[in-house]
Amino acid sequence: MRRPTKQKTVNFLANILMVIASLSSGFVIWVLKIDVRADLIQYQLPEWILQTLLFIQAQAIWIWIVSAIMNVMGYVLKKFSGFWVLEKIQYVLDKVQNQAFADFSGDVVDHHRVTLFEYRRIVIYPNGKWWWHTNYSWKPWTGWLVPILRSNYTSKKTNVCFSCPDDGQKAQGIAGKAWASDTACCVDKLPNISDASSIINKERYANKSYTNVEYLSRKIRDKQVVALSNMK
Repeated sequence: MRRPTKQKTVNFLANILMVIASLSSGFVIWVLKIDVRADLIQYQLPEWILQTLLFIQAQAIWIWIVSAIMNVMGYVLKKFSGFWVLEKIQYVLDKVQNQAFADFSGDVVDHHRVTLFEYRRIVIYPNGKWWWHTNYSWKPWTGWLVPILRSNYTSKKTNVCFSCPDDGQKAQGIAGKAWASDTACCVDKLPNISDASSIINKERYANKSYTNVEYLSRKIRDKQVVALSNMK
């Protein structure tokens, strides 16, 4: 899930700008309150430090202006990053997970998860991790569902996206079926699959999750969590 990471980065940079602006303003206020020569002479500071403090006193107004601009830039970046929206959506996904899979409250949370996908008309990133296909040749323009957020705080590292062609019958995965039916799709009580599982159980899992054994085997090989319940 890549977009939240980018938005977190922008949000982090915005916070850094605002912190620097606040510290700079506070430091200038402190410098203006002292007599550099008289108050600091007892500390026998190097001359360049004294000259720096005198320069700050002389240019205080400009430092405040720059600090104000940095503060505004940080505020604007926070708003445009949309990170606060993601935090609200994350809260909703967590609540939906708790209610939809209340019967599995004692299980590991990433075995029963809710994932939010975004439809994108074109995805050009054919590296074998970001995309997969079943019976169709890979075409970046067929339409894809890309993961944006996942409930709770574990199993966040997923880059798989699902094909959603114009023919809804060919949509892949639980996410594809949810997209094709224009409603939430919930599948639970999936068999617990591991590398030692029989081909019959793997086929049962693949059929119930609208995927295939090849995709399932790849998840196991890459040591990814194979969910027992999914809601898209």
